[in-house]
Amino acid sequence: MRISLRAVIFELLLAVTFAAVAGVAAFYLSHRLTSGFEATVDYRAADDATLTGFSLDAYREVASSDEVLKRALAELGEPGAGFARIAALRREVGAVVVTGSDGEPRLRITATGDALEEAAQRAEALATALESWDRSATPARAAQAAVGLDERIADLGERIRSLQVLDSPDEEIAELVVERERLVALRQRAADGTLPGAVLERVDSGSATAEPDTTRNVALAASAAAFLSLLLGLRRPRRRTPPLRRAPTAAGRGQGRLQPGPALRLLGSYPNSNDPKVLRRAGAQLRATLATLLPEVRPQVVLVTGLNEGCGASTVARYLAEAAARRRTATLLVDADLREPGVADAYRLTEQSHDAATTLDWLQDPTAAPRFAQVEIDGGVPLDVVPQFRAVRPAPGTAGALFAGFGEAVRHWDGYDLVVVDAAPVRSVDDTRLLARWATGVVVVATPGSYDERSWSEVRRSLGAAASSVTGLIENEAPTPPTPRSEVEPPQLRIRDAGAASTGTRRPAKGRSGRDRS
Repeated sequence: MRISLRAVIFELLLAVTFAAVAGVAAFYLSHRLTSGFEATVDYRAADDATLTGFSLDAYREVASSDEVLKRALAELGEPGAGFARIAALRREVGAVVVTGSDGEPRLRITATGDALEEAAQRAEALATALESWDRSATPARAAQAAVGLDERIADLGERIRSLQVLDSPDEEIAELVVERERLVALRQRAADGTLPGAVLERVDSGSATAEPDTTRNVALAASAAAFLSLLLGLRRPRRRTPPLRRAPTAAGRGQGRLQPGPALRLLGSYPNSNDPKVLRRAGAQLRATLATLLPEVRPQVVLVTGLNEGCGASTVARYLAEAAARRRTATLLVDADLREPGVADAYRLTEQSHDAATTLDWLQDPTAAPRFAQVEIDGGVPLDVVPQFRAVRPAPGTAGALFAGFGEAVRHWDGYDLVVVDAAPVRSVDDTRLLARWATGVVVVATPGSYDERSWSEVRRSLGAAASSVTGLIENEAPTPPTPRSEVEPPQLRIRDAGAASTGTRRPAKGRSGRDRS
């Protein structure tokens, strides 16, 4: 997708505008909001509690636990509160480890409220609950910490002596010495029965007004608005396809057909790849697009033609037919490019191996017994084909009579859901115009950069009255295999009277059961 400089400048200006509006709104709301209040309670670890090795970080997590918050709600006069109320209180209170004025760590209980008294009550309730939990849990935890002290002290002594022999750094030895002294003191307290009964020791409390952070709010609001504006602006489509409209009335098979608007409609693209999986996906996408655009008739006749020679219309037609066959749709692929047929070569069909009626046979005698070539794709999926083994060209003035038989052939193909017709380039010969009047939709294939509104208008003029069948255009970048060309012109074909071909013949039964498969 190409984006013009004007579009980029417009999106940037739009983003700046949105950012300014969001910033002003955040600034206004920050000053309009009622200031909140915050109350705090600070704790330090008791001197004798350090013997047990307890840390304030562990108590920070305990302060937000369900057990302590339930005790805090009971202190606030809400015993038996449910999980919803506990979650609400967790948003209003908290605990953090800070550094005190003396450089020692502190556990700070915080609580917010719309009034100073409300914040203070919540902070005191949480502090009381945490102290209660501390007094009930610390003795048992201290006794547990005193278990096996003799072995741990002896182990530390051995490690200290080993490090001293190895001349290890003094800092490492000093840390082990401090740890050993702590354990020795703890063993003595355990022997005397004077283990710590609590870890926390309240040292301070306070309150403050919690003002909104205006600078942060404005910055966040402006940044979010600018980012969303750019994101939505870049994802907005730059071009919209004109809406489809119904042709007012049409005769024959064209009745009720969808008619494109005057602007060129892109149906999709075939990428520049030789990978069959990639091309199969492109064919499946084209099939799905056509399913939404074509009227529900049977059979749907899709004429695939090229804007110029060598643009890969046969490749597009073949992968479209295969995609429909994979969807279990009764599909017939017809090679109607009499001058340069290519479907038989693509599937390696020969006259000797397949006794099938060719496209020329169907045009000359549409009522003859139908004999289709059948190929298998993707491990057994059948696809019926009407091949054209030899290149021919109608003699001057006979093309109209020859292709008049195509309409009768379509009526014999009513057992199919979809008939894909690979036709000659639309601007090269008159064949495509003569075939298009029987088509439900016409797909024009072109390479990128080879078409514009003028060439699209020429296509519609070339099709004449059948221009209303044009469904859209496919961009094809897939490599086109070279078509072997004979240095000798194809033989001219003389057409006998179309009426003589139909006398004394029997019309085959409708449906797929009447086909002669080979």
